[in-house]
Amino acid sequence: MSFTFYKYFSKNELRLILICVFIRLFLFSLYGFKVSECPDSWAFNHFSEKISEHGKLYFDKLFDEQKDNDHNLNTNTNNAFIEKEQSKKGSFIGERSPGYPLFIFIATGKSGAVILQFLLGILTALIWYRTLLKLKFSFDFSFFTVVLLQCFLSIFIYETFILVEALVLFFISIIAYHISDEYLTKEKSIRFEIYFSFILGYLVLIKPFFVVIPCILFALRFINKPSIKTILNRKLIILIAPLVLFFGWSLVVQKFTGYYTSTTYFGINKIQNCVYFAEKGPKEYDWIIEPYVRHREIAIKKNEDPSMSIWFAINAGEFKYKNMEFADLSNEFGKFADATIKANFQDYLKQVITKSWLDFWITFDIKDFIKFENQNTDFWITKISTFQNLLFTILKFLFLPISLFYIYMLLVKKMFNFQTVFSVLIWCISLLQALTTYGTNGKYSFPFEYLIVFILLLFVRDYVLNSNLIWNKGNNSFSK
Repeated sequence: MSFTFYKYFSKNELRLILICVFIRLFLFSLYGFKVSECPDSWAFNHFSEKISEHGKLYFDKLFDEQKDNDHNLNTNTNNAFIEKEQSKKGSFIGERSPGYPLFIFIATGKSGAVILQFLLGILTALIWYRTLLKLKFSFDFSFFTVVLLQCFLSIFIYETFILVEALVLFFISIIAYHISDEYLTKEKSIRFEIYFSFILGYLVLIKPFFVVIPCILFALRFINKPSIKTILNRKLIILIAPLVLFFGWSLVVQKFTGYYTSTTYFGINKIQNCVYFAEKGPKEYDWIIEPYVRHREIAIKKNEDPSMSIWFAINAGEFKYKNMEFADLSNEFGKFADATIKANFQDYLKQVITKSWLDFWITFDIKDFIKFENQNTDFWITKISTFQNLLFTILKFLFLPISLFYIYMLLVKKMFNFQTVFSVLIWCISLLQALTTYGTNGKYSFPFEYLIVFILLLFVRDYVLNSNLIWNKGNNSFSK
């Protein structure tokens, strides 16, 4: 047994495993061995319970209850409306995709999910280490870089939560490792392409927004070598699972809600894009505008998050008299958002750039949602977390001009490597998420923060310590 263990891990990797285990056990003991939850956790738990009850995701009994007309809005949480809707046994309103609830089901519940997230977090650290080696950093430098990154509290805190971020980080890390291994330029076996397609596909089941990732990767490969042969290639396989699962899940949601969408939250997401100019919407939607604007102003006065204003309005029972199911109400919000954005496109772009997109680059403070057992411990953990968040925010803003440099090198100098690929990908993610919704946008950047660090390290190595390379194709080019 020990022989097999040593066979697959180097001494540095074994040390890294021990350090990661120690960090998690130490912090988890200080935290009181608790599972962290927030309002977003409720829907994941509910869906996983339904999967558990019926054994498999698409068993008809999961959805066989007829919807009734009782829509009282008790408003203790951000999900009060949804909680009421799903309190009816077997009801399904399509608010979450199945990737993370299935993960909770496999882990046999919330506690198991957190333990499994810890294990995946340790595996993620090993993937980072091997990725840095692929990028031609030394063994010791790679080791100490990963240890330092693992000391950032946000990683541990997300792993204690019933939220998708830790699992998304694991899958993004797998993708990054394969990109560092020159996946986009090397021909791989059909078996490997199918495997990679399912990795990307499951990421889509966790968070449907990430259907853009395989599309961006495929487009980048074409930009590097624009030809019909590049398009009609076995790498087309990577698009199959993500697209089939994205559109297939949307059909499932349509079957049970009447709306073809990957999530019935989409209308909520769209209306959040109008929060600062909602009063300019069409008069026919005054029933939405009046409570929305009122709760926005209340949120601003109370120093609360204005992006959550529509949830504040819902939870205050402002739309109770409409007697709508959640999917129908969300659809109406979406129609209001479409009309309002179309008529006020400049206001929309202003909010996208100055609010949604900017928030992506400001590190989200997940520590605000938990409290450690000991008051003194919690005080110092908060101080450390605040410092680390500030440091990461500075690194992100340093990344912006450096990533633009790499994008220039891709488009003009035809450099095609890890740095250019992920500079484009992170920029695309930052812009697309900003165009899609407004609210806790900083959480979108969490799975990409370590990639930002890697790119900054590569820039320092290649263009600061070896400044004469700046107008060459650079080190670690896939193309050379």
